[in-house]
Amino acid sequence: MIKEALNYIKFGKIYNSIEIADHQASGMISYVLSKFSKSKSGLVLLNSHIENKVESLKPFIKNTEPVFLVLNTSQVLNKCVEYSQKNDAEIIHQHFPGIDLNDMYYEFNWTSEYGFLSLCRKSVLEDWVQKMENCQINIFDVSLGINSIVATIPYIKTNEVHLYSGKILLASTPPVFVSTQVDSNEKYKLSGILLRSENLLGFSVLLSIFQGVVSSHNFSTLLQTLKHEFYHKIFFLKTSKSFLLLFFLALLFNFLYFNSYYKEAASLEQTLLANNQQLKTLKDTEQSVKNKEEKWKELVGSTQSKSSFYLDQIAATVHNSLQFNSFEFQPLEKKVEPEKEIEFSKGQIHISGTTESNEAFTAWLQRLQSLDGIESHEIMRFIFHEQTKAYQFILVLKIK
Repeated sequence: MIKEALNYIKFGKIYNSIEIADHQASGMISYVLSKFSKSKSGLVLLNSHIENKVESLKPFIKNTEPVFLVLNTSQVLNKCVEYSQKNDAEIIHQHFPGIDLNDMYYEFNWTSEYGFLSLCRKSVLEDWVQKMENCQINIFDVSLGINSIVATIPYIKTNEVHLYSGKILLASTPPVFVSTQVDSNEKYKLSGILLRSENLLGFSVLLSIFQGVVSSHNFSTLLQTLKHEFYHKIFFLKTSKSFLLLFFLALLFNFLYFNSYYKEAASLEQTLLANNQQLKTLKDTEQSVKNKEEKWKELVGSTQSKSSFYLDQIAATVHNSLQFNSFEFQPLEKKVEPEKEIEFSKGQIHISGTTESNEAFTAWLQRLQSLDGIESHEIMRFIFHEQTKAYQFILVLKIK
């Protein structure tokens, strides 16, 4: 379970195999892409494409998907050999005398009775790998020729196995590979998977890896380099996506946080402006009240002293027949209201009262007129009441 999880993290569930083959007659190169998905039931063929240019394969392969390369052109020598316990070099020199292994890559895959041997020049394989890398196709593993078919042969019940680049005659011992272009509509059902002949070799490469089939070859350094580069690319791509996601989330968090902060700050600023305005209004009101209080105190103080002066003078002139009901020095003209000036009858004294004698009232007015502080007088009301047998009067004095 842990191993499967690690494999999924490294590779995902999608695997691609690319077989590079050529037509011996025309020399035209073909690229056979087989895309598989790994599920609980096994490998499932998703789609297949055959192109004449390697660049045409790129749209079908994601950067995070591993690619297993099968080099099976005419520059690769394929041979079926009898089983032997000799070492690799002895077997190769037995079938290809005089070949210089220092200049060659080779690969063996064995059954209990025979094996498949594939060879090519090192420069040929390395050039193809570089060409794939230039097209941004990430090669994870490499297989030479047809030798990976060993993983599939046990599941095939026919005497011939048709591939895109030729066919294998299984009736012979060892089998014989005929490297000619075969136009075949052969289909093979392997463990519930229906495959066409052009997908068979690509499927065999993946099957041999998942079954743990170990081939014998001399390009371990190349494979280690490819795997190392692939791991680094995948790590970079996936960590870059994770970093971008985290960066986006951080930006989103900062946006939401600072947006909330700015809204709160704006709200506080508006509240502060409102409070400052209210404070200014209160201060203005306080100053206005203070000014009115001072004015009132000044007025009251002045009024009290002056009213006492005039009251004393007027009282000295009053006849016994006169009786005052009210004595107002500079009375208010209207009720005091907020935000309005206090209005009063400046320079006036209002006196109301009663008298029993018209002559005594007239004599009193003459005495008032003789006072130094009185400028004039005006009788606002003078009415006789039968019930009280007295005159009711309202007198306005203008003072200097």
